[in-house]
Amino acid sequence: MVRRNGGRGVYPASTQRPLTGTPPAPPAAVLLFDDRSQLHTLALDFDVARGDRRVVERDTGEALQMLSEAGLLPWADAAPTGGRHVYARLPHPVPAVAVARLTAALAARWASLDVSPLLNTSGGCIRPPGAAHKTAGFQRLVSPLEYVRRATAHTPDPEAWDALWAVTGAAKVSALPAHFDAPITPDAAAGVARRALGAQWEAIAHGGKHSYPSDSEARMAVIGGCVRAGWSLADLEAAITGPWARGPLARHLHAKYRSNWRDRVGKEFTKARSNHLNSRVHRSVRNSDTRPGSTRGGSPTTLLSVENPHLALRKFCSFTTDYARQKRFTPVQRSVLRAVIWAGLVQGRLVVNAGCRALAEQAGCHLDTVAATLHEIAGHGLLQRIREGRGPAADLWQINAELGRDHRPVKGRVLGLHPVFRVLGGHRTAEVWHELQRSRAPLSADAIGTKLGYARQRIAEDLRLLAGWNLAQRAETGGGWILGAADADQLAAALGGDEHRRAQHERHVAQRAAWHRCLLQRGEHTPLAGQLDWDVLLAVAAPGEHDWIREHASGVSPPSADTTTNTVA
Repeated sequence: MVRRNGGRGVYPASTQRPLTGTPPAPPAAVLLFDDRSQLHTLALDFDVARGDRRVVERDTGEALQMLSEAGLLPWADAAPTGGRHVYARLPHPVPAVAVARLTAALAARWASLDVSPLLNTSGGCIRPPGAAHKTAGFQRLVSPLEYVRRATAHTPDPEAWDALWAVTGAAKVSALPAHFDAPITPDAAAGVARRALGAQWEAIAHGGKHSYPSDSEARMAVIGGCVRAGWSLADLEAAITGPWARGPLARHLHAKYRSNWRDRVGKEFTKARSNHLNSRVHRSVRNSDTRPGSTRGGSPTTLLSVENPHLALRKFCSFTTDYARQKRFTPVQRSVLRAVIWAGLVQGRLVVNAGCRALAEQAGCHLDTVAATLHEIAGHGLLQRIREGRGPAADLWQINAELGRDHRPVKGRVLGLHPVFRVLGGHRTAEVWHELQRSRAPLSADAIGTKLGYARQRIAEDLRLLAGWNLAQRAETGGGWILGAADADQLAAALGGDEHRRAQHERHVAQRAAWHRCLLQRGEHTPLAGQLDWDVLLAVAAPGEHDWIREHASGVSPPSADTTTNTVA
């Protein structure tokens, strides 16, 4: 289903759902390739962005005639914007390699043909006839309905593919490389799963046409798109040596930097990653007006004396729900904040020393995203870093739970992102699902949107996505939404959410072990003369930090604070 990204309609993989007998109400598209990267129906997308309406109509007419002469039964539809699609059922499934070569031959014939759907075996999709358009209106058939019914039911002769191959001259052209998504990796940014690269960046890498002043700036734009999509440096290098090897981006790199192109790509990737993180950290924020600034040290002492930190944290959780709505926090910011509250409940205190990796596993995002988001949240006065991490010790964060003292405590368990939403929907979809979980009565999209602070349209999209997997359903009376009958744990196992979390956890365990080995090789660090040993002074607030890291990595609950064994001399 369609999602809005910067005002532009996109079809992210996380919104996929099983096909239904009736078309979905929101704009939707259908994947072209099967699980084996084979094409069953040829779908040509003629876009008015690549030519005016007359060019699109001319290219569409030529395509219908050519496919008919090859022995296929093609049909067409039209979009409200003037674009057109031409379809033709193939005699047999065609592998992606052959499709890429055929696409290159067709692209040489028709300037208005958008090749990206036929080059993306994992995410290539097209709106079928009758589907709602993402701007307005519907995809409308221009071929007679009875003819289309016959064409979809008819299997062409096997010779039709050979005839199409011959008439297009596909054997004489170089294939456009098909796009293969790399396996899901825990290196990805928000949402964990590595996402498919945007079509505009794929087009630059493959075709070279761009509006940037130079090829170097165009290459930097593509690398920036890779970073935002959650790619690692290894993913980028694999694309340059694989699918993009014959494209202008790779040729320009080899021509300018020769054998040192990998070093150059590494530097540009690091720069793009730094720019991406800086854009998240350096924002215009200010401390909360409701919390006066402290002019003295030792403020954590009063928080450590709270009689019931669990009650204080549950009240703080209710407060942050309202605050996040008022300040329009992003879904990722809310998830990271919830992970911090989870850490406080697990450790039983208002000063937590959970590292970014532990929080990332709960929040369902990359550790770099957590590191940046913690400082964003601190800019709102909800958290305060009272000590920077050193050696095996993580940063020490104070939760300003006194802000929620006048709120009702939240009910139920406070947990992180459920694994199923690592691959289905995302953080906002998880919030909607949690609201259905907590409610004893049916909820409307308006009610959920009002409480969470999201637009009704976005909530309606999430509810339809949840309903597609039976995680939500319409109430029998009243027209509201209730929790569906599907088991989220079983769905997480079936769709790969558990594998996401396990892969991320195993990677973090290996990273911790490598860091500990590095510290052992350096030797123990002791405070310089005249300096305070903060590890001792803050032992009450952060007992057993090294044990906490090691025990959490093995899945064991962290040690509880013990004031009898951790005393200040």
